[in-house]
Amino acid sequence: MQIVNILGIRFYAFDSTEEFKNEITKFFVGDKCISIFTPNAEMIARATEDENFRGILMRSEINLPDGVGVLLLSKKMGFNVKRFPGIEAMLEILTLAETLKVPVYFLGAKKEVVESMVDRLKLRYPNLVIAGYRDGYFKEEEEDSIIEEVNNSGAGILFVALGFPKQEIFIDRYKNRLNVKIAMGVGGSFDVLSGKKKRAPEIIRKLNLEWLYRILQDPKRILNRVPNLIKFIKFYFKYEYYEKNN
Repeated sequence: MQIVNILGIRFYAFDSTEEFKNEITKFFVGDKCISIFTPNAEMIARATEDENFRGILMRSEINLPDGVGVLLLSKKMGFNVKRFPGIEAMLEILTLAETLKVPVYFLGAKKEVVESMVDRLKLRYPNLVIAGYRDGYFKEEEEDSIIEEVNNSGAGILFVALGFPKQEIFIDRYKNRLNVKIAMGVGGSFDVLSGKKKRAPEIIRKLNLEWLYRILQDPKRILNRVPNLIKFIKFYFKYEYYEKNN
């Protein structure tokens, strides 16, 4: 396992999925909730100008190198890091949860999406204990009752799909009140696992072009992503300056 430090944010690059699962298993018997995030280029761009968000990523116990932006930065620092997509990490954790009988809770996406995903997961993981689920459309004043619901469910793992940066802020805000051992931000994984959206073909994933495939599936997203992608490109070429001054 390699640990790459970008702006004080520690990225864990595991050598294999077995090594990842061994590390995750240790947290099941821990006495606190740990967070797992999957920062991409947009999130790093935000971290360069938002100290609060950067602090959230720095406090996370595990950040996985999901996006190609992290791979490019790591290479610039002399590390040859392998991409570990968040959805694949989620599936590995679900496999562990099924084997070790650790109940899971799903929070996020639209009601019909999370319901469809749960139905599919019941077929894929017949022995998985699903402690509960709910959609991601709620007001801030409802968050206390949601935390209570998750804790009362007996879940040991919480997957949160509220989109960046809401899911990271939510997990960081409540991780000390959550009884779960692991809380993971999983972005659009619920959409894929529900069947609403498809993952890129394997050849495209191997070329690290899954981000482009997602944009082509939903072209409107590019309008929202362009500003942060431009910030990331600037950061990439001025990386040494940022590191020296932060």
